[in-house]
Amino acid sequence: MRKLAGTSLGANEEILKLVYQGAVRPHLEYGSTAWSTAAKTHQQTLDRVQNQALRIITGSMRSTPIKAMEEVAAIQPLSQRRDAKVMVQTEKFKCLPAHPMKKRMDNLTKNRLKCSSFLHESKRLAREHQASVPPSALPISFSDLPQPWQGRLQESSHLHHSPLRYLRRFPERHCQAHPNTRHDC
Repeated sequence: MRKLAGTSLGANEEILKLVYQGAVRPHLEYGSTAWSTAAKTHQQTLDRVQNQALRIITGSMRSTPIKAMEEVAAIQPLSQRRDAKVMVQTEKFKCLPAHPMKKRMDNLTKNRLKCSSFLHESKRLAREHQASVPPSALPISFSDLPQPWQGRLQESSHLHHSPLRYLRRFPERHCQAHPNTRHDC
């Protein structure tokens, strides 16, 4: 990103933001639900990469507060994105009745260990965001899901015909659309 952002002939803020969101951030967030319980120092290492990208995007100095750069660039902090992904993954586990994690999510967790687990993180986030999260979600059933291949085959079957065939079937539509051209309608 630093090579793209020159002082006189570099990419603008919007392009740099798109490059960051499309090429850098997916690598920072890959598997974030699995390592959401990693040590804070490891998470801060990833946050430093985002902070460097924010400085490049906004053209700020090192002394600029990170919160201000996040607001100017309209980029959410990685910690909030990690928490959101953990909450989404938790709801997925709760909604799938045959998933092995569903039983573990419903049971009480034992707080014997010092280190946190995915269950501890998900329950902590549920307590913090209790007012903004709906109380329960309905389980997903595969029979409830639409089957997109059934409706599309019938709708797209007319695409394989030539336009001449269409004109032969509906000549009045072509004549109304092009009144100044000469046809045998």
